[in-house]
Amino acid sequence: MASSKTVVEEERSSAVTDDRERVFDAFRQWGYLEADLDPLGFLHPIERPELKIEGEAAEEARQVYCSTVGAEFLDVEDTQVIRGEDADHRQ
Repeated sequence: MASSKTVVEEERSSAVTDDRERVFDAFRQWGYLEADLDPLGFLHPIERPELKIEGEAAEEARQVYCSTVGAEFLDVEDTQVIRGEDADHRQ
């Protein structure tokens, strides 16, 4: 016999998902400011009050959006540059 979730369990699950999504949205918007992206150490991460969030979802989002390495390819339209095939950009 398959057990079905109660209404309370479904609401709780939905609330957890909504909270997690709000946490990740905050880090998507502001996480780059807290990221340690300067290998020379001249620029320090900027703390944002929006990211003073605790919990498992916040720690996971911090690992994704505030780590030391990041790359963005969505704004690069030239596929040769993305693949590293552009001779003009080689050193």
